[in-house]
Amino acid sequence: MSNLLRKTTIVALLMLTAGMMLSSPAKAVSIIDTGQGGTSPSGLVLQAYQVSTSNTYSYNAWVAAEFTLDSQYVITDVLGWMAQDRRPEYNLFRIKIYGDGGDIPNASEYLSRDFAISTAYRTEGWNGLRGLNLTLDAGTYWVAFEVPDVIDMNGTSVRNLSHAAMSNIGVPNPLGNEAWLYQGNWLGDDGDNLNFGVQILGNIQTIDPAPEPATIMLLGIGLLGIAGVSRRKN
Repeated sequence: MSNLLRKTTIVALLMLTAGMMLSSPAKAVSIIDTGQGGTSPSGLVLQAYQVSTSNTYSYNAWVAAEFTLDSQYVITDVLGWMAQDRRPEYNLFRIKIYGDGGDIPNASEYLSRDFAISTAYRTEGWNGLRGLNLTLDAGTYWVAFEVPDVIDMNGTSVRNLSHAAMSNIGVPNPLGNEAWLYQGNWLGDDGDNLNFGVQILGNIQTIDPAPEPATIMLLGIGLLGIAGVSRRKN
C-alpha cells in the first residue's frame, strides 16, 4: 500500500469515527405515561394466594392494560405505579407483555420477567423493569402486572405470598381498556375503569441509510486536505 493511500485510509476512518461521535445518541422517550396515581398503598390488589387464619387459597389477582405503538420501538423500561403491601418478606412480582386478544390479552408473550418493588415498604412509586432491550413492532399489546405462584426462598420453593397495591385513584391519563385476572382467567374490565398507572419508555426505530451531514463534511475536509498535501509534494 502506498504512503498516500495509507494516509487516505487512516484519515477517512478518523473522519467517519468523528462523524459518528458528533451524531446525537438515542434517548429513551416516553411511549406510554398515564401519570401517577394516589400516594397511599391502596386500590387494585396484586396477589397469588389469599391467606386466612386456617387456610391458603389459590387466588391470582392480576391486572393488565392495552396500549398501541404507532411505530417499531426498542422498549427500555416498563413500570407500574405501585407499592408493596402487607408482607415485606415477600416481594417478587412479574411484568408480561402479551398480544392483543380484543378486550383481554391473548396467549402471545413478548416479555416475561420478574422484579422486586424498590420503593420503601407501603410507599407508592414507579416500579418494574429497567434496562430492557425489547423490540416491538407497531401494533396493539397488553402490559400485565402479575404475581408468580411459586418463588424460591432460601433454596426452597414456596407459595408466593407477595402482595402489592396499584392505586386506581388520580391517574390523569388512564389507558382506558383494562382487564383483570381471577383464578387463571382474564376478564374484560366492565366499564374500563381500573385506571392504574403505567409508564413505558423506549427508543423509536428508524432506518436512515444516508450518512450524517457532519460525517460527510468532515470526510470531505479530510480528503481535500490530503489532496492538497499530495499536490505540494508533487
